[in-house]
Amino acid sequence: MREVTDAEVRAAVDDRALVDACTAALAALGRGEASQAAKQMLPAAGGGFFLSISAVVPALGWAISKWASYVPAEGGAGRSTSTILAGPADGSAPTAVLRGMLPTRLRTAAAAVAAIEALGRADAASPVALLGFGPTNRAVADMLATLHGVRSWRVLVRSDAAGDRARAALPGEVVVGGRDALADAVLAVSATGAAGAVASVADRL
Repeated sequence: MREVTDAEVRAAVDDRALVDACTAALAALGRGEASQAAKQMLPAAGGGFFLSISAVVPALGWAISKWASYVPAEGGAGRSTSTILAGPADGSAPTAVLRGMLPTRLRTAAAAVAAIEALGRADAASPVALLGFGPTNRAVADMLATLHGVRSWRVLVRSDAAGDRARAALPGEVVVGGRDALADAVLAVSATGAAGAVASVADRL
């Protein structure tokens, strides 16, 4: 079995191809032509959890199973792990194992972009709101900037440090703030480890 590193994943993955694959997988799932097991979650000490999920997409030729964990941290980012087994959709043994968070972040970003494209909201000239600016939302932003030229951002974060990271990393106009920062956004992407709500739909009204 081949072990694939985060560096190899980043070098091999084309963002456009990944979004198209996610779009195809979601469409196949909606038509009943793919199977996904219910997500299983088990509690871990300190308020964290273990997670497992599996899916088979015959049209793409792949079966995937993921085991992950998350441990929160007081006043900062928690610690996440992810191990993914991938193999042929014909029931053969897995052929690759992917250890590291990059595959999960890229898949999450691609799924978000696929949904945004399906809604017809991938408009380079309109502001996008990011609820949280951890590694996952950073991946979403990078993909939107690369594929759709987004250059206007509204960022809602819980710390000045996260706001500074957003200003340094995002291309174009970056507004960091509270509910006022969301007022003119055409869509909002949420990827945060917060235990409670970080924004309300009332903020958009």
